[in-house]
Amino acid sequence: MLTSGLVWTIWADNDVVIWHHIYPNMLL
Repeated sequence: MLTSGLVWTIWADNDVVIWHHIYPNMLL
C-alpha cells in the first residue's frame, strides 16, 4: 500500500510536469 502510494505520487508529479511542458507548446 505504501509503495503504491509512493508510485502514484511520483507518477502524478511527473504527469503534471509533462502537462505543463506540453500544454504551452500546444497553445503556441
